[in-house]
Amino acid sequence: MVLLLQARDSEYNGTPGRVDGNYQSGVFFVDGSEKPAATAIRFPFVGERRSPRKVRVWGVAPQSGTLKVATGGHRVARFEVEQGAVFERLVSLKERGRAQVLRASVNGQKSLKFRVLHP
Repeated sequence: MVLLLQARDSEYNGTPGRVDGNYQSGVFFVDGSEKPAATAIRFPFVGERRSPRKVRVWGVAPQSGTLKVATGGHRVARFEVEQGAVFERLVSLKERGRAQVLRASVNGQKSLKFRVLHP
């Protein structure tokens, strides 16, 4: 479950701390531009090492289409997803046992990078 206090930051009143509604906890800055957290909420993506070469990936697709999972520019998986649907797959990595950074993309939208540690 994810709960947000607010989607957009409050106007900063010049006083540090949470005084008089001075909250800076949104996923958008006060001017409406996105913080990195907005990507994580729009396109959550994580991986869990299952063996030296296998990683279970999980996420929620922001759009329908072909989702690609890549590490270091090399695609490790490709499968169809539907917008708003949870996906889960066991993917195979080319290199065994070392830490890998994975990222998912679908129709030009990219998740944040997720580092999967070695077993």
